[in-house]
Amino acid sequence: MATGLFVIANLFQLSTDMINNHKLINFFQLGMAVSLGVLFSRLWSQSLIAKLFVILLVPLLTLSGVIDASAIIHDRQAMLPDAVGSELGEWIIKNTAADSVFVTSQYIYNPVSLVGRKTYLDYGYFAWSMGYQDRPRRENLIKMFADEIDQKSWCDLMNQERIDYVFLSAGNGDLEFEPRNSWLVRSNSAVYAIEDNLVYSVKEVCSSVNDQL
Repeated sequence: MATGLFVIANLFQLSTDMINNHKLINFFQLGMAVSLGVLFSRLWSQSLIAKLFVILLVPLLTLSGVIDASAIIHDRQAMLPDAVGSELGEWIIKNTAADSVFVTSQYIYNPVSLVGRKTYLDYGYFAWSMGYQDRPRRENLIKMFADEIDQKSWCDLMNQERIDYVFLSAGNGDLEFEPRNSWLVRSNSAVYAIEDNLVYSVKEVCSSVNDQL
């Protein structure tokens, strides 16, 4: 059965991302470990030659696990500042409602999430691996950060998606385009800016449109 998992993992793509088949490889390894344990136990109860065979194989199989150490040896460490204790984090906590929704240009470890605010999108794997249809939202990002869009269309979209704020970290963040070239940044003022981090309020940007309504 364990071998069957290995075959399936290499022949079929069972999710949106092929890399998720590694879970089957993990189960294959666990199954083989249990099977080998049972096999060695049976061999040990047999002849002296069988015992010698087990004694020879166990160290070799144990040492084969050294290859797994490569991932640890080549792993990276990074320092992550405490968002709650930062000036930006404190501003978000004090000046935005607890149920506010942010569009962010950074998904993982962004200060908006770390201080407990909701985000419109996150790192894609987290959403679609649980079955959520996040593609429409990712398509909306192109409109939200469009170079050219009229104010009413932008505000209608943001209100339709129930977004309260936009947070832009330094650079492009996790976006595949430059959000700082967008109409939002070129034509509007941030309600908060620090160290290339910008926060825009949808209410402020759309105030003139709302007044006309």
